[in-house]
Amino acid sequence: MNDSVALVVPTRNRAGYLPELFSSLQRQDLKPALVMVVDSSDEGHARDAARAAVEGAALPCEYLHTRTASAPAQRNIGVKAVRRVLETSYIAFADDDVRLAPDYLRRLVTVLEGDTVGAVMGASGVSQGETPPLPLHWRMYRRVFGLAGGKAGGLMPSGINIPVPPETEAPVLTDWLFGCSMWRTRVFDTFAFRDDMPGAALYDDVEFSARVSRSHALVVDPRARLAHLLAEEERPDVRLHHHRWMRNRHAVVEAVFATRRASAAYWWASFGFGLLAGVRAATGSAEQRERFLGLLTGTLGVLRQEPMR
Repeated sequence: MNDSVALVVPTRNRAGYLPELFSSLQRQDLKPALVMVVDSSDEGHARDAARAAVEGAALPCEYLHTRTASAPAQRNIGVKAVRRVLETSYIAFADDDVRLAPDYLRRLVTVLEGDTVGAVMGASGVSQGETPPLPLHWRMYRRVFGLAGGKAGGLMPSGINIPVPPETEAPVLTDWLFGCSMWRTRVFDTFAFRDDMPGAALYDDVEFSARVSRSHALVVDPRARLAHLLAEEERPDVRLHHHRWMRNRHAVVEAVFATRRASAAYWWASFGFGLLAGVRAATGSAEQRERFLGLLTGTLGVLRQEPMR
């Protein structure tokens, strides 16, 4: 097995999460040859804390700081930095708030190494835990509006991406991969993350991987598990999150499908989600109203073709 795996970790103002991530990396069956931490923390204590966490890791780590506060842009920076200092067959990505099972990297390498012709370009695992089943009427509502119902690992024309359930037993060919994925290094000769998505860019991983999937195979191995803590720090507020849900999902539809049918599916799904959000905003909490306003400003942003924010 080729053990040359580099790991890129984008982070911002969350140095406190890095030591536990490094601990999970130290426990890997297959340890990374290099961990490249790309930090966009604010100047001062936050930046110093991130650097100190990296310097204290019992791993081969390098630290880079950038003023570009964008997860996909930081991934691109990390890939270029890795390729300057290390010849590696595979480059993987991890968020600072994930904890990898000890066999996570090894299982993904096994998927890629097992494909001797190189048709499979990327692989990922799944997050632990199960989503509680929705009542029948909500499941039907979501299916009617194209918000659910696709195959596991599929990407619907509406831009809705369907995860592979954790209880799945065998690897699955998919249309997209989530951010904590592993790639053949040569994919970056041709592809890069779309780096005009700011912050913790919702859907940037889907947009990138779905473009790759148009010409190469992607695989999810559900036996490769990680725990995602979903840290609240540095995540957008409710309004901005739903603004980006509209904007970035539209970017996926345009990049992958670019057809009138897909555009219609996007708007139909958005109408269904917005209708439900509007009813809840009229009768619910301030948070529900913020959700609806985010969808509204995101819709206007798409129609006006405004820059991402």
